[in-house]
Amino acid sequence: MKKIILIIIYSFFWKNFLKFFIGLKYVNEKTLKNKKQFILIANHNSHMDTMAIMSAIPSRYIHKVHPIAARDFFGGSLFKKILMRYLVNATLIQRDRDDPNNDPIDSMDKMLKKSRSLILFPEGSRGTPGV
Repeated sequence: MKKIILIIIYSFFWKNFLKFFIGLKYVNEKTLKNKKQFILIANHNSHMDTMAIMSAIPSRYIHKVHPIAARDFFGGSLFKKILMRYLVNATLIQRDRDDPNNDPIDSMDKMLKKSRSLILFPEGSRGTPGV
């Protein structure tokens, strides 16, 4: 069921919305067509970045792709947690390293070992376009 919801959200709604109303162009979209697992690393200039990238993922893999998001920001309320888990398919990680037993890399490594793909925004927050 989650796979169907993600396909509807990204392959139909967001893809068409971003393409026709925002003017987003998908360049080299077929590059991911036969990739079963990957790590995408992108700049973070807008709240729409995740939606734009997820809408370029082939439908058959969309449920196995997880944007990485900050738990302290996106996990602050039950509403945000549900939104991130079921509508964005995000994996929430703890950014601080107060607990040596809770390394964010371990969370991502577990996802990769389950043959999942990741989307990372190393800037953490939205940066300045072109910089």
